[in-house]
Amino acid sequence: MLQDYGKNPAGETEVQFRLTRVTLEPMLRSMAYISQQLSAPANRVAVINLKLQDTKTTSGETEVKFQVSRDTLGSMLKSMAYIREQL
Repeated sequence: MLQDYGKNPAGETEVQFRLTRVTLEPMLRSMAYISQQLSAPANRVAVINLKLQDTKTTSGETEVKFQVSRDTLGSMLKSMAYIREQL
């Protein structure tokens, strides 16, 4: 679940996406790099942009933007590393 701070402070959006090992690896590398940048004291949050190809409609891509803290990103990386092991 992603919380949408831009439109509705209490609103959440569920985003589902499919990953293959080929698409997951670059995403993990990018997120690990962002995590390293967040280790600097001046960097408290990072904004991550994901471009998702919409397979349910012909509208093409959807962009999802969200903010993460170092702790949240670390948890995401652990979860995604587990997913990678399952692929």
